[in-house]
Amino acid sequence: ACNLPIVPGPCRGSTQLWAFDAVKGKCVLFIYGGCK
Repeated sequence: ACNLPIVPGPCRGSTQLWAFDAVKGKCVLFIYGGCK
């Protein structure tokens, strides 16, 4: 479930999603704004 790109989007939500960080080589949490 961590294959999402790290793209917060233009909205102001605060949903935490997992994404794969290629630099760190692991899954990381990021804040998703809720759209796009």
